[in-house]
Amino acid sequence: NDYAHNVMPGGCTAWPVATGSVRTGGILPTSGGLKTMRTVFFPGSSNATYSVENGRNGPGAAVTRIRVYRVKGGLPALRLPKTERTYANHCERPLFHQWGTQFNPRLSDYARGDFERSWAAAYAAAANRVRYLRYAGHNAAVEGVYMYRELFPTESGESLNTDRSFNFFWLAARLYARNGIRLFPCFEYLRAPQLALSPRSGVSNREIAAGTARGLYHVDATGRQRASYMNSGLNFQVPEVWASVTNLVREIYLRYNALPNVEGLFAVSGMWWLPGYPYTGKYDVDDVGFDDDSIEAFERETGIRLGTGTTGAVRFSRRKELLHGKYSREWHAWRSENLKRHLEE
Repeated sequence: NDYAHNVMPGGCTAWPVATGSVRTGGILPTSGGLKTMRTVFFPGSSNATYSVENGRNGPGAAVTRIRVYRVKGGLPALRLPKTERTYANHCERPLFHQWGTQFNPRLSDYARGDFERSWAAAYAAAANRVRYLRYAGHNAAVEGVYMYRELFPTESGESLNTDRSFNFFWLAARLYARNGIRLFPCFEYLRAPQLALSPRSGVSNREIAAGTARGLYHVDATGRQRASYMNSGLNFQVPEVWASVTNLVREIYLRYNALPNVEGLFAVSGMWWLPGYPYTGKYDVDDVGFDDDSIEAFERETGIRLGTGTTGAVRFSRRKELLHGKYSREWHAWRSENLKRHLEE
């Protein structure tokens, strides 16, 4: 395997941003000739920067000439024929991705909280997004409404944002509706701040092994809790965790369902996000799920009794042995159906 030519270059995402950048090299070798690359970007500020970086893995391309043009009067909208199909673009954080920095181009990551509470920046961001979506011929958009543990304004403690007087998604929905753009609120739940107050939040691996307490996280075959990036790795089989997820979804529904162009929820699940089974570079989805909550749910819903008890560290490795051996088919079928049921809920 040629690593240099078979992996996406670092920093590549499926999300367009308002600032412009190009990275050469990476998954494709250089041709040795001269090529022209044309990009369109939507600066949120007159101080916008367009940068070109040379090289990734292997030799990088050289930049011989850069021309920057400003289109007077804005770009035209691409006219789509009448269709039932949805052509959408996903942007996790429109404000964070600099679509509206004309309000204050000096604001950066550390000031994101103050920046995203600005109506001026919000209007500029939504307007730039509309320009991009119409130019690209999209009739829908997936915009972040709850990202990891923030953005959605609520006083419930399920989000870091408590200022209900600022609501970017509401503003964007109004502007999108006027331009015939349907909207899907994007839900990426990692861990709500409110769960830090749970008695289960500080449970140790030793307590879990002894069976004297249960935690919030998935557990591996050694009895170790698998917390990951930003304290992700929560176990959606834990009633308290799942209640946090559904409470947020319910509140988002009540807040935005009346908007005429909101089509439905776009939920990202798996890896860090709930509902789903966590996986990172250090462990896979099959390496977790041996906690008492998950096993009780499996036994209750399938009628299979593993007989591993609820005390002693050896029960976790014994569960893995049974669930990856004798009951492998039943275990994986149950996990799939159980996850599907949670998503439907």
